[in-house]
Amino acid sequence: MSRDLGSIVSHQLRALGNNAFELGVQGRGTGRMQLRTYGPVAILDSLDALRAKNATQHFIRVRPKWPHPFVLVDDVKIGHVQALDEAGLSASVVVETSPGNFQVWLDLGRCTNRDATTVIARTLARLLDADRGAANWRQAGALAGFLNCKTKHQRRDGTYPTVQLHCARQQVFARAEELVASAERTVASRRKRWEEIGRLYPHARSGNVKPIASFHGHPRYDGDLHRADLGWAIHALSHGLGADEVERTILTARDLNHKGSRREQARYAARTVRAAYRKGLGLTDERALTPRLEQEGPVR
Repeated sequence: MSRDLGSIVSHQLRALGNNAFELGVQGRGTGRMQLRTYGPVAILDSLDALRAKNATQHFIRVRPKWPHPFVLVDDVKIGHVQALDEAGLSASVVVETSPGNFQVWLDLGRCTNRDATTVIARTLARLLDADRGAANWRQAGALAGFLNCKTKHQRRDGTYPTVQLHCARQQVFARAEELVASAERTVASRRKRWEEIGRLYPHARSGNVKPIASFHGHPRYDGDLHRADLGWAIHALSHGLGADEVERTILTARDLNHKGSRREQARYAARTVRAAYRKGLGLTDERALTPRLEQEGPVR
C-alpha cells in the first residue's frame, strides 16, 4: 500500500467523521455496485485489494453508513467550489473527480430523516448548479487517490485521472440548520398533503404499486413512453409511493440518454412527477413541493 494513498484516504474518512462506512466497488461495464460495511481501519487495510480492482476499471466509492449528518453534491464546477465559503456552504470534503469536476460533502451538524436529506441534497444541487440526478440521501462519492476510469476521461496515452483530495476538515457549514429546518418543514408538508389527498381521493391507497414496465408495454400508450411514465407516476403517487422514489424509478426504468446528460434526465423525471401531481392528484400549488431555498437559484 502506498503511504501517500493511505494518508489521502485516512484524511477523507476522518473528515467524514463516522465509525462505519459503506465501501463500493462498481464495475464500469455493468454499473452495478457491491456495497460492504467497513470501519476506517479495515478500509485502510484493504487499499491494496481496492487498487487492484481499480486497475481493472472498477470505480471505488464510499459513503458514511446511515444514519449520518452528511450530504453529497456531485458535478460541482470550480467557480461554485470557490464560492462555497462565501455562500455559507463550507465543505467538509472536496474531491476533484476529473479535471474541473468536483464532489463536495457538507456536514449538516445533526442527523435528519432520509427524505429531508434528499430534499437538502436537491436544494444544494440547485444552488450549486450541480447534478440533481445524483442528489439523494444514499449517494456514494468517489474515494480519493483512486483512478476515475470512465471512458470519457481516458487520456491519449491510455491513462486515467486520479481523484484528487482538495479539502478534508471537520466542520458544520453556516447554513446547515437553515437548510435542515426548511427540508423538515417541506417533508412534513408533503406528508400532511398526502393525508389530505387520502381524505379527498377515496381511490388513493397505499401499496400494490404496479411495475412501471407494465405501463410502458400497455397498448393504451401506443409506445409513447412519455405518456406511460406520466401514467405510472400518477398511479404510483396515488398509491402512496413517495415523489423521490417515483423519480428514481423513472430514471432507472429505461434508457434516457436521448434526454441528454444525467442532469437533463433528472429534470425530465422531476417534471413528470410535478405533472403527475397536477393532473392526477389535483394539486395546483407546486410551491408546496419545492423548499423555499430551492427557489433562490444557483450560487453565482
